[in-house]
Amino acid sequence: MNGKSKKDTVIITVRLPRLYVEYLDKLVENSVFMSRGECVRFAIKELINEEFQRRSKSKNLMEG
Repeated sequence: MNGKSKKDTVIITVRLPRLYVEYLDKLVENSVFMSRGECVRFAIKELINEEFQRRSKSKNLMEG
């Protein structure tokens, strides 16, 4: 968990289409990620970063 303790994390439950889970499992089988959880955390982190960047650029365009 990148040096963070379990106290820094929250457990959530998510329902995913079976196909998504199969793709997650393939990524784990191919050693791209160590676990489904690691893969999901990475994907969420990337989505959040992209969204903040997109919103930041959009805001800057409106102000400039």
